[in-house]
Amino acid sequence: MKYVEPLSWASLWLMGSTTSYQYGDFDDLDLNLVVNLDAFLLAHPVYSLMPWEDIRRELHLFCRTNVDGKEFRDGKKMQLFVRKESEVVSFLALSRQMAQGIYNVHEENWLVHPLKIDISFDPMKAFQEWAGLAENMLQKIEDLIAEYHKDNSFENLEALMQVYSEIRLKRHDSFQGGGGQFGQGNFIWQYVGIWTYA
Repeated sequence: MKYVEPLSWASLWLMGSTTSYQYGDFDDLDLNLVVNLDAFLLAHPVYSLMPWEDIRRELHLFCRTNVDGKEFRDGKKMQLFVRKESEVVSFLALSRQMAQGIYNVHEENWLVHPLKIDISFDPMKAFQEWAGLAENMLQKIEDLIAEYHKDNSFENLEALMQVYSEIRLKRHDSFQGGGGQFGQGNFIWQYVGIWTYA
């Protein structure tokens, strides 16, 4: 399907760590395609009887094929999400909790200004009490990966994914609890996050 008149029904937002003074060598660029559903259906009447979730899946597949995983600069890859405008209010509220910036590419303005962090800020010093927890989690991951490479055991792989899910849940809970980027769950996620790129 060829999509027409995209500027009439979509806007593109940049967000994530690359817009919040917390970017690193392994961070990707989070893109959000925000869709005005009424305008989209006006431009593509063939979708008029299709539920939003099916439309979102098709748009997401199109974006994954053409955008997701592609580098926008050396070593920096793009990751794209699709949302509709009615989801935006709660999404913006959550983003403010996360202390992340959101930049509207088409309007060339900040929807949420990022919290600027002083260049001298050292999270390892500021959150020393969490470093031990994060290191234990990282060691567990490394042990499970080593065991998996020895025998390709499904049990080890399942245990590894369980640890990954646990870390994701802790990060989610940090954001929901208002801790944002400075919550314990996000600290552990960032500390051990490099393993997902191995």
